[in-house]
Order: sequence, then structure tokens, then C-alpha cells
Amino acid sequence: MQELVGGTRKNMKFAAPCPLEGAKKLTWDDFKVLVLGKKQEVIDMCVAKEVKPVDIRLWCKRSVSTGAAMKRFSDILAGSGEVAVDDDDDE
Repeated sequence: MQELVGGTRKNMKFAAPCPLEGAKKLTWDDFKVLVLGKKQEVIDMCVAKEVKPVDIRLWCKRSVSTGAAMKRFSDILAGSGEVAVDDDDDE
């Protein structure tokens, strides 16, 4: 099993089952808008990145409350022994 988020701060990539999977070049600042932005800001960002508008905080909350997030995390740790972090171009 792979991590849900990879890439760098300037080009984040998301894997299934994350609803941001397939988003075109999402930066850290774009992601912050999706997490912290007002409803219309989130919708506008999703349209610009060609993904279905999503409340990422609600998606994460549901993933945690159902146990799916912990299962994915356990699978990642069991598969590789560590979670890789790529922060080449952190500002």
C-alpha cells in the first residue's frame, strides 16, 4: 500500500482513495486552501484543478472515524517499515 500524498511542496500528488487523486499540479498553498478555505474558495480551487469539489476535512474525519485511515497507516508501516518523506524543495 502506498501513501496517500507524495511529491514535493511545489507538486503534491495524491493516490486513491483520496478524493484529490488525479489533481493537476497541486502546491502546498493550494492544499491549504482546500483544507482551510471557505466553501466557495474550495469549490473554485477544485474546479481549477479539475477534481470533483470535496470537503477534504470531512473526508479525513470520516476516514478516521471508520478506521480506514488507521488501517491504511498500519498497512504502510507493515509494508515498508517506514514512511518516506520527500521534502527536496521546502521553502
